[in-house]
Amino acid sequence: MHKVPLSVIVADEYDIFRIGIKAALSEAADIQVIGEAE
Repeated sequence: MHKVPLSVIVADEYDIFRIGIKAALSEAADIQVIGEAE
C-alpha cells in the first residue's frame, strides 16, 4: 500500500495545543503542517 503525503491545517484557540499537534504530526514523516489559524 502506497502512502500519500498529507497536508493539514491546524485551527484552534490554544497555542500550547497547536504546538503539541504540530510536534506530534512532525513525528509522522508523511504529514506536513501547511497553515494554522485561531
